[in-house]
Amino acid sequence: MNMTVKAWLVAGTFVGASALGVFAHAGATGIVKERMDDMTSMAQSVKSISDMFRAGAYDAAIIITGAQNMQAHAGQRLIGLFPEGSNSAASKAKDAIWSDWHAFSALANELSLLSIALDGVASQPATENSSADNGMGTSSSDMGMGASVNVTDPAALAQMSAEQVFGLATKTCSTCHTQFRVEK
Repeated sequence: MNMTVKAWLVAGTFVGASALGVFAHAGATGIVKERMDDMTSMAQSVKSISDMFRAGAYDAAIIITGAQNMQAHAGQRLIGLFPEGSNSAASKAKDAIWSDWHAFSALANELSLLSIALDGVASQPATENSSADNGMGTSSSDMGMGASVNVTDPAALAQMSAEQVFGLATKTCSTCHTQFRVEK
């Protein structure tokens, strides 16, 4: 399965989750509602970008808008929305966030870096040969989907297409949700 299909499948998960998000927010207040709202906003950006790729009508403005929105809600902003003791019954957060704070923070910061990179490569759509070697010893179909890629290396990210960086960003979201979000 190539990276595009994998990225769309991951993105579809977020789209479905965001559609249900309005109902899931029932009973959430304060910082729990605030972080749920932020997650919904990021999911909407993922949906917009996914829809654009799926339609095959590349639009850098959609990438830029979505990447900037994701960046605004990632990194330190995201970390700050999970203070100790904020895991109410309405929350979807696993206690693992606080017991493995380093891993959670790393993923939040990784998403921030990837969102910045996505904004920066918006003018670099995927090539027709999406499985071509990218010069880093892996193919773009492997990028973020099993290949060992240093996602904190801005120079490496700048050499990728927007589609590849988007795939890495959605993989980061998926990894975080798998490790730190309860499915209710």
